[in-house]
Amino acid sequence: MAVKFMPILPVWIIVLVAAALVATLAYGSVILMRKQVPARWVSYLGALRLAAVGLLLICLLRPIVSYTIDVTRSPDLVVLVDTSASMAGDEPTRLAQTLEQIDQSGLADSLKEKFDVQWYVFDQEARRVQSRALARTQADGSRTDLAESLRSTWSDVQQRAWGTSSGITGAVSMLLITDGNDQGSEDVVAVARKLGFTIDTLAAADVPPAKPSSEVHITDVHGPRRVMLGSQCRFRMIVSQEGAAGVPLVVRLSEEGQNVATGEFSFEPGEPERQLELSHRPSSSGAKHYTVEITPVDGASASLASRPFELTVNVLPGVSNVLILEDNWRWEFRYLRRVLQDDPSFSFTAFLARGPGTYMQFAEPKRLVKLGGFPQSRAELEWFDILVLGDVEPQHWPPSLAPAINHLVVKQGKSLVVIAGPNLARMAQLAPIEALLPVVITPESAVPVPGPIAVTPSPEGAASSLFFLPESEEGRAAPVDWNDLPAMDQIYVPQRKKPAATVLAEADDPSGVGRKLIVMAEHTVGRGRVLYVGTDTLWKWQMLGRADEAGNTAYRYFWQQALRAMTPTRAAGRGVDIWLETDRSRYRSGETVRVSAEIEGATAAEEQKIEGHTILPDGRKVPLTLLADPVAPHVLRDELIAPSRGHYQITATMLSEGKTVSEVRTTFDVDDAPAETSRVRVDKAMLQYIASGTGGQVVDPADPRTWPGRESTDQIATSELRTVDLWSSFLLPVGLVLLLGFDWLVRLLRGFV
Repeated sequence: MAVKFMPILPVWIIVLVAAALVATLAYGSVILMRKQVPARWVSYLGALRLAAVGLLLICLLRPIVSYTIDVTRSPDLVVLVDTSASMAGDEPTRLAQTLEQIDQSGLADSLKEKFDVQWYVFDQEARRVQSRALARTQADGSRTDLAESLRSTWSDVQQRAWGTSSGITGAVSMLLITDGNDQGSEDVVAVARKLGFTIDTLAAADVPPAKPSSEVHITDVHGPRRVMLGSQCRFRMIVSQEGAAGVPLVVRLSEEGQNVATGEFSFEPGEPERQLELSHRPSSSGAKHYTVEITPVDGASASLASRPFELTVNVLPGVSNVLILEDNWRWEFRYLRRVLQDDPSFSFTAFLARGPGTYMQFAEPKRLVKLGGFPQSRAELEWFDILVLGDVEPQHWPPSLAPAINHLVVKQGKSLVVIAGPNLARMAQLAPIEALLPVVITPESAVPVPGPIAVTPSPEGAASSLFFLPESEEGRAAPVDWNDLPAMDQIYVPQRKKPAATVLAEADDPSGVGRKLIVMAEHTVGRGRVLYVGTDTLWKWQMLGRADEAGNTAYRYFWQQALRAMTPTRAAGRGVDIWLETDRSRYRSGETVRVSAEIEGATAAEEQKIEGHTILPDGRKVPLTLLADPVAPHVLRDELIAPSRGHYQITATMLSEGKTVSEVRTTFDVDDAPAETSRVRVDKAMLQYIASGTGGQVVDPADPRTWPGRESTDQIATSELRTVDLWSSFLLPVGLVLLLGFDWLVRLLRGFV
């Protein structure tokens, strides 16, 4: 138990009042003695009046008593009910039908019996309601935002849990009742995991579509934000249908209004969704506007409705500078060098060790970067975009070179390719290099597993751009079969991949234990990418592999695409000293776009000035106010609201002494925010995603086996903090009145008045 005082008056006034009352009490006792009142009664009345004075002083101090009690209660269950406009509709509304299903199935009674149920309704945010008020709740919310609703629910649950000994610990159980049509910009599962919610989902009553016509929807299109000029630009589409099964369809990809790729397909009966892919090789640099559209073949279904999907890709100009460091003459170096020399998209420089401290330089005559000797510092490496390490011994390098490579990859976004060899373990012993590798290297990794060993792309690798093949023309065989390649003579097997790394190619273990050996892997480290190639006999794909009519082999296809995919988004040595980016590449109208510009190195001095502006879809320019982040002064930030649908471009210019030092641009696209409508179908895939992603399950009101509380719901022993304000509860004022009344009554009955 604890007592806290909240004085009604300042303490010094209370002290003066107490002194005055005690003096008055003493004077009154003297008067009673003069009136010949017996001393015994004077003492009684004095004690009674002294108690009244003390009680009055306590009233003025306003004490609040706090104490805890042990209680046993049912576990909590938060029930979050969607009341956005998509839950409305004709009478009875979707919301009313859903609540009726819950009540008639017995689910509502089961929840009340097993849980301490806390009811919330939500649209853009959540609000606590009483269960009896749910029937009167209207589905009129303007927008559904699941992530923000979870945050506001969490905040209210935290506030109401204050004062219990258990507080908020572990996951909070929740039943989410919604149609799943989320219009928020954040991943609801990521937010739920962060807050600690375990969510069971219950699908709202479904409503038939307003129109029975056939519809095909382009749900999403995934394309690169930036691509190197001359590279294949791949677009992956997720397409859904309703009533369009069996209809011949054609998907078209247009660049600046010109058709550049097409593909025909049709949905099978019962197939709600399909993934498609188109590719295109841009022929010029700049911001390219692409449109994906689906139409029926030859007017097969004139009533079919489909809305085009638009996106922007920045095609980067220029040539990538590649530096190869190799300590041993290997066939792999010879063939890779030939690929780079034949490809105009790359400028090639290489150093091959000829003895301790002696290197031979190989380079193209028209190379963009010219070094006088083996690189000694970070300044010399900054001119290169891709660094390739062969069978090197970093212990022979200048001491600053390995840390420089680490810095360039992590901080400046360079790319690193490591081609394994007998010195692999020595390379991994150097901490700055080992930290970059996507795999864990042990001394045994440097001992090659002898072949012949067949290497094939992993499922992830087959879907990556490294093993992508351009479509063969009609009537011609595919240029390369990645599942039928010449075997490797040997591979250098790492112990395992690192977390978040992706295995791109693998091989069956020759020992027959049934495991897969990692041959290639890649991951992102900081701003850069690192590719590990665990064999130095990849050149077999060139010597023994089948070539297409243009003479291209699997070896040439792989390295051209791998090096293009590894090319950094920012070219080296161009005088660009700003990283400019937005938090996402795609938004909905009305959402907040967060812009950051990071200044690198010495250019972060105070005399440098950054100016920025945004070009809206209608061509208007809106200035940006880029202000330094208090935590990271070299990072400038600003926010803007994307008002309408279209393509946006942001430009940041660095000025020094009134002159432009560098200028960078970035782009993003904005879609129309979907309107809340009662004629949307329930997104059951979304509900399944939320439930499985947070450790819950989908609840079916007709199946009690899926209801919350299907397992043990034991009572929870906890303690609650309770407080009593003695003044506000009138205990002290009533006590004071009783004491004064008893004093008056005694004096009246004894004749002391």
